[in-house]
Amino acid sequence: MNTATKVIAFDHSTVEEFTPIKSVSMKKKFSRLVIHGFDCIDIVKFSEILYLHGEGNYCNIIKTTGEKILSSKTLKYFQEKLPINTFFRPHKSFIVNLQYVSKIHKKPMMELELDGDVRIPTSRANKSKVVNLFR
Repeated sequence: MNTATKVIAFDHSTVEEFTPIKSVSMKKKFSRLVIHGFDCIDIVKFSEILYLHGEGNYCNIIKTTGEKILSSKTLKYFQEKLPINTFFRPHKSFIVNLQYVSKIHKKPMMELELDGDVRIPTSRANKSKVVNLFR
């Protein structure tokens, strides 16, 4: 629907037509995660996140550089904020960035190996999901 609005200048001599700009939401979807820490707010690109490790009501966000950021938000909170096509929750305590999975170990228990030789366990319930992700 294109609605034009007439504007009359203050001197009443000029009449212009314009189409109002659509309202823009201030909450844009960025490819970044906002992490409210204890002493600051970290803004981290999704591509810089290696994995997240939940411990009760706290969560450690581990970056590709090895830096750890502690948050008082739960893993479930972050799972809802992360894109599902890039991040996967193989275990109740972990979310991994699929871009950094370099190997899948099948035995003795299934684990995802991430860049930097980090191994993340996979629950028995998610074993088939992991296999299907990389077919």
